[in-house]
Amino acid sequence: MAAVSAMALAQAGTIDFTYVQEGEMGAFGTKKGETYSVAMKIDNPAFTGSEINSIKVAVVPTDFSGDVAAIGNFSLWLSTDLVLENKVNAPNVNSWAMDYPTEAGEDGFAWVEFNLPEKYTITDEGVYVGYSLTVTKTTDAGKAPIAVCSPEEPNGLFIHSSRTYKTWADRGTSVGGVLPMYVTLEGDYKDNAVRVSNITSDYGVVGQGGTFNATVTNAGANVIESISYTAVLGEQQCSETITLDEPIEGVVGASQVVSFNYPAVDKAGSFPLTVTIDKVNGQANACEANSAEGAVAFVGFIPEHLTLVEEYTGLWCGFCPRGYVGMEKMAEMYPNFPGIAYHNGDEMSIPVSEPNNVSGFPSAMFDRKIQLDPYDPFGETDYSKFLLDEVWEAFNSEFTPAAIDVEAEFTGENTISVKSTTSWAVVPYDAETGNYRIEYVLVADGLSSPQWLQSNYYSGDNPAPEFMEMFAEAPSYVAGLEFNDVAIATSGLRGIPGSIESISIEAPSAHEYTFDVSNIVNTNGEPIPFHKDKLEVVAMILSGNGVGQAVNCKKCGVVYDPSTTAINKVNATSDIESVEYFDLCGRKIANPAQGGIYIRSTRYENGQRVNAKIAK
Repeated sequence: MAAVSAMALAQAGTIDFTYVQEGEMGAFGTKKGETYSVAMKIDNPAFTGSEINSIKVAVVPTDFSGDVAAIGNFSLWLSTDLVLENKVNAPNVNSWAMDYPTEAGEDGFAWVEFNLPEKYTITDEGVYVGYSLTVTKTTDAGKAPIAVCSPEEPNGLFIHSSRTYKTWADRGTSVGGVLPMYVTLEGDYKDNAVRVSNITSDYGVVGQGGTFNATVTNAGANVIESISYTAVLGEQQCSETITLDEPIEGVVGASQVVSFNYPAVDKAGSFPLTVTIDKVNGQANACEANSAEGAVAFVGFIPEHLTLVEEYTGLWCGFCPRGYVGMEKMAEMYPNFPGIAYHNGDEMSIPVSEPNNVSGFPSAMFDRKIQLDPYDPFGETDYSKFLLDEVWEAFNSEFTPAAIDVEAEFTGENTISVKSTTSWAVVPYDAETGNYRIEYVLVADGLSSPQWLQSNYYSGDNPAPEFMEMFAEAPSYVAGLEFNDVAIATSGLRGIPGSIESISIEAPSAHEYTFDVSNIVNTNGEPIPFHKDKLEVVAMILSGNGVGQAVNCKKCGVVYDPSTTAINKVNATSDIESVEYFDLCGRKIANPAQGGIYIRSTRYENGQRVNAKIAK
């Protein structure tokens, strides 16, 4: 029987519904003697009125255990709800006692097939289809008596047991599978029929049309290649025919999220939205549930959302090259990437509290509310592929109510003047109580010192993780790195009180702040060797009643003109006295070879020295 996901194959008015996909078969259990009840749910409105006439399900046979009496009290059942009476499963439709199978088929499982004595008609409530059994002896079969098929799907595996899982719950995610069950349904399945549901939309801009998404579900037997729809938004409407890039399978219950257009409106506010699927494959839509309702809120502009990414790292941390590469790659890919690196326990750590307490290094906080890995947020244990960009873009796609712009420049030998402007597209519901504030963080690029050695656990990795060849080819301690986006000063954690005077869509809110860089030191009181022409400021809007979650942020360079401020750390008019090259182990190299990475150390006549990482 073909395997499909939460679908039903339609043939001459008969369909086989299942949650099974192409996956591995296995067994699950608690290794205890107890009574299990398991079920899947059929709740798609497309099946209302269909009749169940048979059930086929795989179970774990007992023949290999050497004791056929290990499992008993076996029954199949139907129920419109998952009910317990005196802590025992009590199906409210019907139940049929059956002999438990002992012999396995070619796949190692026993398949039970049962034709209902009387067909059951599915109602609007849907129906649970399940079975129960009791483990009397914990032989091999009794330890794991429930057959499952990976991967998991919602509604594919509900579990209750007398000793372990004492309440009914959808446990497919924790178990990692669904019931290997097929339910044969009979019904009047149309040729060209689709349902539409689940309208989702972001904010729209006044005077502009836009798009919204909705789920289109096949309620018939034909492959869906095109749909014609009408979208009504307030008093405006538009119609269009969409040819799907990927046709929807000719399977009852097969679905796809489709992007639709909506018309423009000429004023701000929230307007009701209705979409109706009029035609399917050029024919009238045969499904009665052909409309869905939602709403779109219109604003004067859509703020560009830049998710704040704060990396936590340290020279002592052997895994932190992963974060180094993640931040460097993001800065390379996105010139507007607002990254900040907080160093811990090394010469670049600063004597201020860190914005968040993280559980390990390297870590990254996204908008000061979600902790993930700064290289591969999905990696968990296998950090082999760079995926930070995908997560950052996904977070950026979320609507944010405000935009912030920032500019900064040296206005004195050691003073940086920062100016920001905050503009609101909508007034947030907690405008009066949300304690919205602005924080500024001064970050430095190009920090380096021959004495700084980055611990490197990736030395010798083969194959190297994506973009980390530099560290795989380097020794276990790497010298000569340049560190960027390093936080060297802040206006104060949790934001500046009163920095956002008012929240209004009518007028922006302006704010100014001054950094004094005359005494930028690390936690040991030692000067941090920053370059005044390599500084940036990250300005962020914070909310959360003092907790300080980022609503939006923006990074800008600090304008530096040594001719007016006379404050260059290296005298621009000083002549070069000597230039030397070193490899990443700190060894002096007479002539750097092509294809390598080296440290160029330039000494000026005034005694200043500048180190820079170069690639030949």
